[in-house]
Amino acid sequence: MFFVPQDGFTPKLCNYQELRDEHTVDKKLIIENFLPFFQLHAPMIEEQQQMILDSNFMITFVLLERAFQSQHGKYFVMASGCMIDTNDLMKFYRNPEELDDDKAMDAKTLLGPYWRRNNQILGKHLKEVKLDVDEFLLIVALIYWDFGG
Repeated sequence: MFFVPQDGFTPKLCNYQELRDEHTVDKKLIIENFLPFFQLHAPMIEEQQQMILDSNFMITFVLLERAFQSQHGKYFVMASGCMIDTNDLMKFYRNPEELDDDKAMDAKTLLGPYWRRNNQILGKHLKEVKLDVDEFLLIVALIYWDFGG
């Protein structure tokens, strides 16, 4: 799941369409890899409780993983290494097939606060503490097994 740059890799800025496609792949990888690992180590959980843990985990994990990937730079980094320039959301939301920027402006207006809050709540703090992979995985496990108690 973690992006490790290979020799000759050139970072690329992505747009919302690429983000959507990548998120679809990431979701499948999480369901096929992370969730079975956690489920294997918590067989005492009832099925309904397991479904709640799984669904609550997905969004939190994706947000944390993206912030973890992004902690060393100024861009929001995806698992593939594609990057989002949150300072130029018009470019991110612009559809290259359309001449009109109204939809991109609407998306920026609506979702811009999400990107700012994500940076304030997660990104900024992860940059301060500089988690390594082991610490990140420990936090992931704690998030998964948060029963809300």
